Amino acid sequence: MATALQLLVFTVNKQHYALRLDSVERIVRAVEVTSLPEASPGLLGVVNIQGHIVPVVNFRKRFGLPTRDVDLDDRLIIVDSADRTIALLVDAVVGVVAGQEDDVVPSTRIDPGLGYSDGMIKLGEDMVLIPNLSNIVERALPDE
Repeated sequence: MATALQLLVFTVNKQHYALRLDSVERIVRAVEVTSLPEASPGLLGVVNIQGHIVPVVNFRKRFGLPTRDVDLDDRLIIVDSADRTIALLVDAVVGVVAGQEDDVVPSTRIDPGLGYSDGMIKLGEDMVLIPNLSNIVERALPDE
């Protein structure tokens, strides 16, 4: 019996990505990001989310996409990864979609070097990349 899968689909630079819904805490409108001097290159800065200071990961930089300034139409996806809560700045949130775990093609079957990805899934006509949150956090916010 196939395992049900719920994904939050979002876009960055007109490309669709998805996160497993169980890792998503909430979605909020973009707010001003406070930059930090000498921060890790993968970190845009921090935001205040209901009294909590949350690091904002530079998703575009991590995926080699062109960078741009924060737009008020952007969204912050607040996610729990390992022992950290982080925010991912994205262009738009498409919505929640249901799929089957068996429909996810593991990244190792595509290219063993795709450690930043858990795999891909076809949703309608779109191929959607499922980023590996732990890898994104690890590279953006390395422990010292």
